[in-house]
Amino acid sequence: MDSFVDIDQLNPLLYKLKLTVSGRKDTNEEIIYNQKDGFMSVSGVKRLILANTQDPLSAMFNIMHMDFEKKKEFQMNINAHKKNYILEGMAQNKDLSINNKLYKTYILKGEVFRQDKNPYHRSRVTIVLLKQNCNIPLLIKVFSGGVLIQAKLVEIR
Repeated sequence: MDSFVDIDQLNPLLYKLKLTVSGRKDTNEEIIYNQKDGFMSVSGVKRLILANTQDPLSAMFNIMHMDFEKKKEFQMNINAHKKNYILEGMAQNKDLSINNKLYKTYILKGEVFRQDKNPYHRSRVTIVLLKQNCNIPLLIKVFSGGVLIQAKLVEIR
């Protein structure tokens, strides 16, 4: 995934996805976002988007820069394919002790759902962030379609 973001608004301008799965044809997608006029273009097809729509990578970038000391609830518009989704959730502060040293973390619990409120297209998300200069994702869990996907930070160099 590559996300090219407007430096002032932190909204995506271009999103590229290359997916390679053994035994399947590669997927290559390129999405151009026109935030000002409220649409995105996928393979030349225009789709309406909500204000400040994010792709998955720019959404994570924005979460990494949110101030969860001041903002306990968050909401974000996401679209990287066809339908408009909303990521909505709450942040909870938690101090974590490792080797007698306290670290400030945030636990985000949220839900991703279609803007049209279709009940069959919902996912639950849990993100654990370490508060540093920015919020460093330590753990991301997504439960969608009966499958749990986890991504865990294992080392920082």
